Order: sequence, then structure tokens, then C-alpha cells
Amino acid sequence: MEVGDRDRVEELSSFYSDDGSREAYVLLDHERKRYEVMMVTCEGESFKVHEVRSMENHNERYAEDCAENWVLGVIG
Repeated sequence: MEVGDRDRVEELSSFYSDDGSREAYVLLDHERKRYEVMMVTCEGESFKVHEVRSMENHNERYAEDCAENWVLGVIG
């Protein structure tokens, strides 16, 4: 994602692991009309975007399940 994407992408929900090492954000890309999940790893004050995964034709609940699976460690 680029800085300019903020105009077309809306954050719908966020998920956090209990130990603070993982975060996930459910995004709606208005231009492409699809949901995406941004998966982030965290270490102290720094973070790294591990992946931004398109949910293709799936709905918001599917994206939320994916985000939850990331923070729980189900998705590696």
C-alpha cells in the first residue's frame, strides 16, 4: 500500500494478539470493491507489514476471520 491509498481504502476493524506481536486490519478498498487484510508483526516500537491479502470476492466476515486467524497464529 502506498500513502495515496488512504483516500480509497477504509479501515473497518482491527485485531491484536494477546502478546502484542501481531496485528491485523480489515480494509475495504472502495476503488477495487474488495476487502483486504493487512497482517503486521510487531516488535517493541517497530512493526513490519507481513502481507496485505486480498479477500477477492469474499465478504467482510470472511476478512475478519482471516484477521483473527493471523493474530491467533493459525496463519503463519
